[in-house]
Amino acid sequence: MFKNYKPSKYSSYLFFILPIIFFFLIDMSRETDIWFLLSHGREVLRSGIPNTEFLTIHNDFSFVMQQWLSSTIFYIFYNYLGNIGLYIFIFVINLLIIFFLYKLCMLITNKKVYASVLITVLTDLLLELLFIVPRPQIFSILILVIELYLLELFIKNKSNKSIYFIVLLSILLINLHSSIWPILFIFMGPYLAELLLKKDKRFLKLLIIFIVSILVGFINPYGLENMTYFMRSYGVNGINTNIIEMHHIGFVDAATTWLSILLIVYSIVIYYLSYKNRKELSIHQVLFLLGTTFMAYLNLRNSSLLFISTLPFISKYVRIKDGKDKSIPVKTYVICSMIVITFFVGSIINKNYVLKSNTEKVVEYLNKNTDKNIKLYTDFDEGPYLEFNNYKVYIDTRAEVFLKSNNKKEDILLEYLDLITNKLDINKFLDKYNFDYLLVADKAVLYKHLKKDKSYELVYDYKEYYLFKRVN
Repeated sequence: MFKNYKPSKYSSYLFFILPIIFFFLIDMSRETDIWFLLSHGREVLRSGIPNTEFLTIHNDFSFVMQQWLSSTIFYIFYNYLGNIGLYIFIFVINLLIIFFLYKLCMLITNKKVYASVLITVLTDLLLELLFIVPRPQIFSILILVIELYLLELFIKNKSNKSIYFIVLLSILLINLHSSIWPILFIFMGPYLAELLLKKDKRFLKLLIIFIVSILVGFINPYGLENMTYFMRSYGVNGINTNIIEMHHIGFVDAATTWLSILLIVYSIVIYYLSYKNRKELSIHQVLFLLGTTFMAYLNLRNSSLLFISTLPFISKYVRIKDGKDKSIPVKTYVICSMIVITFFVGSIINKNYVLKSNTEKVVEYLNKNTDKNIKLYTDFDEGPYLEFNNYKVYIDTRAEVFLKSNNKKEDILLEYLDLITNKLDINKFLDKYNFDYLLVADKAVLYKHLKKDKSYELVYDYKEYYLFKRVN
């Protein structure tokens, strides 16, 4: 079917409009974590980098803002340019991811344009589906793609000195998203293994860069505590079983089912293509394939690592050859530009760029009827928006912050999980904290208790949310 299909370089470039169009279909308000990230950035600019937790009712909790630089960048764009500024910034970061994915594929395929464009577009579409949202992971994905490009360049070009930039990437990643910082070294592992097995003299050079990159990790506001953050925050049963992105492959609910099916199908296709072309695989490619598949199956969030570390290597299996460079009619560019503009305008009309919360009306009520000093209970997902509006809450979506291993005080997360699963004495819980207000969902265990408890009255409800006030 494609035997005689030989697209020109410029024809191939037209496929780049697909991820651009798909980006404009993404609803940025789906990401609730942005609110605590903006609160973090605001605090950094107001008071400097904190060492104690400042958003909740819990006092003197030890705190590591493991994504302080990402939060600050997000807040600067949001504060000075509003929703549209943050939206455009995320768009630009995604364009950079596309650019370096393309450069990586071009390197792997020996400059086969069509194959590189096709795989770059496919990889970014998968990333946009799950990961291109206003969270620190956009920075870590970009940094890891750049790292792969530098490592591949190093393997192919013995005299290449750009490999030293990995040291800079280490400094950036430890400050932008320290929980992902160890992945920088995991990605270097397959290349070190290949050089060692081949007895290549460059092994020592890469090993030195590996060690120096670890040492420069100390260049962050929290030192060793930030570098070891991942050790205290992942692998915890309460987090792994209750946060979707931390689930292992399975069919627990609709979200994990679709993600698991996607991951299984993806793995089957990638392994089939790899086996069919096994003679072309290098040692580091095999190690990436095995290692990142294992990581993705353990933790659905790691599927982004599987996408960026395996699909680019598959680009050389695309057998369609490039044709002669032919200019494209101006009207084609005009039509494509009009399509992109149409989707952008549609995104603006639909307000996909606007950060929203389901509890905006609740905040309006609280602003009119109380002050910011109240003790407020919120469930896990509702906490960040209330915090951004300067209310102190019980818990929010920063799951690892509420582990004793991090805050050095108390396992609030485990207490909360016992509460919502009805394993906790609710009266003792309420007596312990003496909340002034409690914001609960209609299906929550706490809601069923409060509507019968005469010590609390329902003062406001909006959609599925109910706000109770303590009356005595």
